[in-house]
Amino acid sequence: MKKAPEQSYFNIFYPKKAFIAYILIMRRVGINYFLPFNDVFSNFAEINAYCQKFLKQNLDKNTFIPPAPIVFPISLVGKIPLKDEYWDGPTDDLTNTERINNFLKPLQYYHFQKLLVIPLRNGKETMLKAAYCFNIQAKEIEIAFFLSNNYLAMDERVRFAALYHFENPFRFELEGGKRVKIQDISTPIKHD
Repeated sequence: MKKAPEQSYFNIFYPKKAFIAYILIMRRVGINYFLPFNDVFSNFAEINAYCQKFLKQNLDKNTFIPPAPIVFPISLVGKIPLKDEYWDGPTDDLTNTERINNFLKPLQYYHFQKLLVIPLRNGKETMLKAAYCFNIQAKEIEIAFFLSNNYLAMDERVRFAALYHFENPFRFELEGGKRVKIQDISTPIKHD
């Protein structure tokens, strides 16, 4: 059960432009999948450091993780007030499978999705977390319903979450820092 906040509130800075990243996990046996990272990154050095650490921690002879995450630039659309009711009442945790399935949507049609970014308390710090993807037409009432019915470990001291639009994704090669444009799947490929 969520607990209503008792502290004083403060504002957190939501950047106008930021990035989220996915990494492909390929297994000898089992399912291959794109894992969306929780973090919202402000630059490529952060993405590189995070991915390098992830790769080192997940070395396995039965798993291959290409050192080239898919990166989405995101742009701030607006803020959503976080209400006390989001910390009241029973809630459900979003499972890893539910989160992965939800984050497949922008990989298919990013133009039709927007991203909810929430403040996540990490020790004494507050960081930004890529929480959930919504249809671009989703109304605030739908987002409020989601916030009040899912446990997201938000920092109760922060008064706003934010919505971001997805921009053209690219593949970011960690070695060398090359950015490779991904063909927009909603645009037909022209053949010569």
